[in-house]
Amino acid sequence: SDVCSSDVDDGSECFCRCCCSHAGSCNWQDGVGSCTMPSGVPSNPPSKNNAGFVGCHGKLSLGGPGGLQLVDEHGAAVQLMGMSSHGLQWFPNCYSKESLQYIVEHWGVNLFRVAMYVGEGGYASNPSVKTQVEDIVQWCKELGIYVIIDWHVLNPGNPYDSMYRG
Repeated sequence: SDVCSSDVDDGSECFCRCCCSHAGSCNWQDGVGSCTMPSGVPSNPPSKNNAGFVGCHGKLSLGGPGGLQLVDEHGAAVQLMGMSSHGLQWFPNCYSKESLQYIVEHWGVNLFRVAMYVGEGGYASNPSVKTQVEDIVQWCKELGIYVIIDWHVLNPGNPYDSMYRG
């Protein structure tokens, strides 16, 4: 079965199998394991829960002196801390509500960038990628974090190419 879609994983096994396995550092067996961190990176840092971040800060804008500081709807400075997907069409099983919840509740993520490629097997040839984007946006909304949808243009590189007109 697909661990990334299971109800028993809090997101850590999914992360390990999808991300660390590519680096050869996923040590997971029988529901227990770890992802070996690079030298100098603590393997067990304290958790930071940013669930509900949007509810506390609301609409963001540029403000402060010279209008160069990101501020919340109350005028307080805000720092966004996030992660990005890779091409959704290449690693569709790495993104689940549980994996997002884990990085929000333990890593302090308050922003997730969704990279939706148009070419390279993305939206132009696989419109089902849109459903995955909609799911991720809904999960971010439920977790109370900001989301950026990146309509990613790689090849041919010209956003005016006929590929992007559909």
